[in-house]
Amino acid sequence: MTDQNKPPQTQTEKPSPDGWTREHRAKLASVMFPLLEIQKMYGRKLDPDLLMTAWEAVLSKHYSVEQIIYALEKYALKHDDFPSPANINNILNPEPPPVTQAEFIAAQKTYEREGFNKFSDAKFLIDRYEAEKTKLRADHTIQSREVAAIGRDTFKRIE
Repeated sequence: MTDQNKPPQTQTEKPSPDGWTREHRAKLASVMFPLLEIQKMYGRKLDPDLLMTAWEAVLSKHYSVEQIIYALEKYALKHDDFPSPANINNILNPEPPPVTQAEFIAAQKTYEREGFNKFSDAKFLIDRYEAEKTKLRADHTIQSREVAAIGRDTFKRIE
């Protein structure tokens, strides 16, 4: 096959150190920039180039451009403001729903029925439920101490 008969080879640009090529940035810009115009900005004016640079710095290590575009579309359908990278992350990597008390009780019964197998799904669910409750208690204790400390500094005790 001669050089004239070979199909032209397209040169794909290598990703930048941050992970996005010029084509990636253009594809994302084609979705992001129109959203900047139509979504409520509450008086803010955003620089599109700065916005793209910031998003690339935060999101390119974790998500592909296609995933980010998907999340932008999902966000735009439910919200009237422009999303932050945290909003995009919450769509693409949502927190699992907390284990309910009913699920916990059912898991305890299953765990017992299975002979207390430490590697069962029931044991995993029980451990997750207990960890969630422990974290809630710890968060409540920390918040209560912070509120009490603020109160000591600003209010006098009535005795």
